[in-house]
Amino acid sequence: ASIVFLWVLFFPYAGITHDAQLYTLQALSHVEPELYKNDIFLRFGSQDQLTLFSPLYASAIQWVGLERAGAWLTLIGHFLFLSGVFLLAKKIMPYGLAVFSVGLIIAVSSYYSAERVFFYIEMFITPRMLAEAFVLFSITAWLSKKNITAAILLLIALALHPLMAAAGLVFF
Repeated sequence: ASIVFLWVLFFPYAGITHDAQLYTLQALSHVEPELYKNDIFLRFGSQDQLTLFSPLYASAIQWVGLERAGAWLTLIGHFLFLSGVFLLAKKIMPYGLAVFSVGLIIAVSSYYSAERVFFYIEMFITPRMLAEAFVLFSITAWLSKKNITAAILLLIALALHPLMAAAGLVFF
């Protein structure tokens, strides 16, 4: 219960802000390609060609609407990331310390760049958190000697955000 309290306290959903605006535009271009075909950001290429995130996000938008899709995918990203942290921590330390590590991950500042631009737990929808989660799942599977599962999970991370998943490649 304390961990959920910390999570709610430190990571309220911020809406379609920051990088979520760019990812939302890319997803919307999958929903209505004719409407966005001449947008300068999309017209000359973006990272959208390197990820399956935009089509996934577009499907969610069509299913539940724009705001709900962003909120739900952010919630799912948080859940997966924190689950990945817990499973990896549980693999390498006792259960109590694994739970403590999840609380620590939530309580400690999550930014990792200058000007507080990037976070490992973001309050808006991006594929980064999802890719990070699958890298954590992949490492946990690899430590459990489940190499095929680890490879599949790393491929999912690469399909969501190749740059964030590169850390998993370096690890292996």
